[in-house]
Amino acid sequence: MGRSNVAERTPTGAKLAAALLAALVSTLLAFAVFCPAIADAADEGDGDPSANKTVNYDVSKAGLYTNYRITESGDYHLSGQSNSVSIHVEPQKNAVINIYLESNLKIDPDWYGRRGMLNAAPAISVGEAEGATVTIITQAGANAYLGGYRGAAGIRKNGTATKLVLKTADLSNPGTLTAVGSSYGSCPGIGVDGDKGTVGGNIVIKNGIVIANGHDAPGIGCKDDGRTIANVTIEGGTVTATGSGGNSAGIGSGKGGTARDITITGGTVTATGAGTGAGIGSGGNGTAKNISIEGGTVTATGGSGSRGGAGIGSGANGSVQNIIVLKGTITATGGPLAAGIGGAYQVSASYITIGIHGQPLDDLTLTAKGGIEGAGIGSGTGETKTSVSSVLVRGGTVTAIGSSQGGAGIGSGYQSALCTDLRIGGGNVTAVGGRESSGVGAGPYCSEASYLTIMGGLVKATRGEGEGASDVGSNKISHVRVTDGTVDGTVESSPSTPIVVTGGSVRKFASGCSLVDGKGKTVYRTVATVEGLTESTHIPDLNIGIGQAGSSERLDYGQADLYTLNEGGAQNSGQTVFATETAAEECPVCGKIPGEDCICGGTGGNGTGSS
Repeated sequence: MGRSNVAERTPTGAKLAAALLAALVSTLLAFAVFCPAIADAADEGDGDPSANKTVNYDVSKAGLYTNYRITESGDYHLSGQSNSVSIHVEPQKNAVINIYLESNLKIDPDWYGRRGMLNAAPAISVGEAEGATVTIITQAGANAYLGGYRGAAGIRKNGTATKLVLKTADLSNPGTLTAVGSSYGSCPGIGVDGDKGTVGGNIVIKNGIVIANGHDAPGIGCKDDGRTIANVTIEGGTVTATGSGGNSAGIGSGKGGTARDITITGGTVTATGAGTGAGIGSGGNGTAKNISIEGGTVTATGGSGSRGGAGIGSGANGSVQNIIVLKGTITATGGPLAAGIGGAYQVSASYITIGIHGQPLDDLTLTAKGGIEGAGIGSGTGETKTSVSSVLVRGGTVTAIGSSQGGAGIGSGYQSALCTDLRIGGGNVTAVGGRESSGVGAGPYCSEASYLTIMGGLVKATRGEGEGASDVGSNKISHVRVTDGTVDGTVESSPSTPIVVTGGSVRKFASGCSLVDGKGKTVYRTVATVEGLTESTHIPDLNIGIGQAGSSERLDYGQADLYTLNEGGAQNSGQTVFATETAAEECPVCGKIPGEDCICGGTGGNGTGSS
């Protein structure tokens, strides 16, 4: 009886299984029709990386969902327009591949051309091989557009082994390359769109016109969340890189990413961050290291979010270390709560170097402006983690302007935990502080401020309105020194430490400040007038010291970068201000008692006056 029941049920089970199988096959067939297999087109050749062939590929002839592979050395000319093709460059070791972008080329994969497939497709993907070089060349006057699809960069670079070079074929009639990240997901115009932990880069822009726009990512750099962009060099051309979204740099990283080894040696570069991102550097919560500008015309603007990014440096809640600006014409503007050059909100900024000792002043023209509550050069603002340390200005023409709401020209923003080791050793420096902030020094709410040294250059510093600040230093900054150079302004230090003066010229010391020499002996301010000189005239080759000539106690007085200050307002003479061992000691220049009759000129003897 049981066996009969089983036998009776078996035909019914078979019919059900057959029906399910038929439905499954029908579904698979429908899916296959809707999503066909990838059409893999490839260059032809024998696999020799030293081969030098020429291939012309019209992308408009590509079928749906085509990946065109380039694997061998040679010249590849891409023309036409396509919404379906993705160019995959897969070089062999030591390969040399040149990809020419012809006029009106457009590779912009989309949902229709890729038939709804969900995997990302860059316009051009550059693979990695040891010693390989891939050069993308825009033809003379050409306009080429490269777009990414479904979370892909316009030009993908997910490694560092292959060197990627961007250039134009004709410098007199440069082509324009526009690279745009996919509108779906976070992806740069040019750079890293791989998985978390991906390190990509080794990108050189030699010349031509390059426009790179990210989507919720940098224009040039890496997408967010643990990725790294490394070794990006701009040597020339006109480069415009724009980040988008809430946390992206213009050139650098997305949110939580790392940007390192970014170098600009020439060209005209405009980099604009988005949200919390820097113009050049890191996105919000990211890390920036080793940013170097050695030439060119650079305009870098931090993101304009409520907590913006530095012009050059870090995004909010990140860190930045080792910014070097040596030559060129540079304008760096911070977003809200961020410095022009340095840190942003709740950021530690360290090792910022500006200029070269002894360089012509016009080798470097730098203007750095802090955003709301940010320093011109230094830190942004923030209660606990914000700090700036080791800032050195060595040369060039430098203008640093802190926020009018509060922020030093050079130093810390409105609020900071630490401001230490600020040094000016050369150049023509103008530093303007905002409300209650020093020209060179600290903002009004800096928990710990120390070690400020003027050791060269002409420093024109102006404090902001309000209490507590001075032009250089403040009553909160300890260990202030003047060893060389000229300060056109008032110098002040914390009452806890005297100002050490072993050289240089200072317009004024704040009332109540103690002055000592390098051995701790009290010194006094002395004014000398040099006949025939006007304000801001360089005075070379003085031979002066503190103490009696020939005495073992005598200290040679620092004389580098001495300029007249025109203290009395006279139009036909200039004054320079020294420190002497006693208030009535002979003037170190003319040998007379300091006073209105202390006038000297000519050459030889104790000093030289020249115009």
